[in-house]
Amino acid sequence: MAPPGPDRTTPQTTRGLLAYAALPVVVGLALLALSAPLVLVAGLVGLAGGALAAVAFARSTATADRAGEPTRTPR
Repeated sequence: MAPPGPDRTTPQTTRGLLAYAALPVVVGLALLALSAPLVLVAGLVGLAGGALAAVAFARSTATADRAGEPTRTPR
């Protein structure tokens, strides 16, 4: 049977406590650094999709005008 002593599962020194406290901060910063490029790419994809939709809409209305098709009139 082991003699009674300090609990070895928890850090007993200030250095150990700082290491445990810094771990979530380091992990959080790493996740932030990884997610920022993904958010940037998602934003750029959204902008590109919006631009393509605007061009498609403009082309469809221009084609309808040239073909003499009736367009919606303002009320």
